[in-house]
Amino acid sequence: MATSFSAASPFLVVNGVPQADDVPPVSNLLESLAGVYTTTRTHGNASLLLFWERHLRRLSNSARIIANHRPDFFGAPAPVDLSAMRPLVDESLQVGLGFALAERVRRAEVVEEFTELAVTVLICNGGVSGSCALDLYLHIGFYVPPVFGAAGARLALAGRGRDVAEAKYSQWARIRKDLERMRPPMVSELLLSNDGDRILEGSVTNFFVVCKVGLGFALAKRVRRAEVVEEFTELAVTVLICNGGVSGSSALDLYLHIGFYVPPILGAAGARLALAGRGRDVAEAKIRKHLERMRPPMVSELLLSNDGDRILEGSVTNFFVVCKVSFERYFDLILN
Repeated sequence: MATSFSAASPFLVVNGVPQADDVPPVSNLLESLAGVYTTTRTHGNASLLLFWERHLRRLSNSARIIANHRPDFFGAPAPVDLSAMRPLVDESLQVGLGFALAERVRRAEVVEEFTELAVTVLICNGGVSGSCALDLYLHIGFYVPPVFGAAGARLALAGRGRDVAEAKYSQWARIRKDLERMRPPMVSELLLSNDGDRILEGSVTNFFVVCKVGLGFALAKRVRRAEVVEEFTELAVTVLICNGGVSGSSALDLYLHIGFYVPPILGAAGARLALAGRGRDVAEAKIRKHLERMRPPMVSELLLSNDGDRILEGSVTNFFVVCKVSFERYFDLILN
């Protein structure tokens, strides 16, 4: 999800050595160097580094996958083994956290701001060391955790999945930058999908908590209504998907409408049905309003049929209980 970065300067450690020059934002670093990377953050007032071991395993897996997929990616055809770099990773993290935590304490005395640390580890070919060995960059920045409020995050589909999606490599930073230019102002994050149906990943995070807010509000309102009006009501839930008129982009908008209705009591006579017209040309289109103008007062529902014999669907429901009443009993009911 999009984060709000503070103005505090980030820190950079290269092969265990802190860099005294101006440190670029992590996005610029990833765009300028070709390598594999992973990003995590602190939690609980910078007291915990989230899933650190898991991130290092993902870094190692990304290096192995990208080396197999593109043997020249790291500038050498030799197998990539990051296990030997683990002591350097730990040393760089210790050096970087020492500077960042001290700066965080100093900044807290000046600005009353709740900040956490974002830690990015980048492995690339040996441009700094000038050898065939791999270089390790550890970047630490400050950010303010976003507060979305009751509305939560607003998501939109933005593009196809990455070529080598199992590996996280720096080219993704450049792809993501282009995607961000497409992001409408009201959208918090973009989602990748090849077919518009199956979500592959988010542009920033892959974890979302989906709250069933609409149904919760409707049920609460139903309880309040029952205290005032003695009426047996049910909920009618309609889901509508259309083009992005609200978000102002090529993404789709989703509307969820929940209304109240009193279930009809049909009694012994059941529902009265009548044929009203041919089947719909496009099954997704709704033309029920036009049909309803044709419905006689005594008819409960209209049925669609192309040949007057085979019933396709009803104008409201497609479920009916058919009672086999004999003709004698039927005329008996009419006469009486």
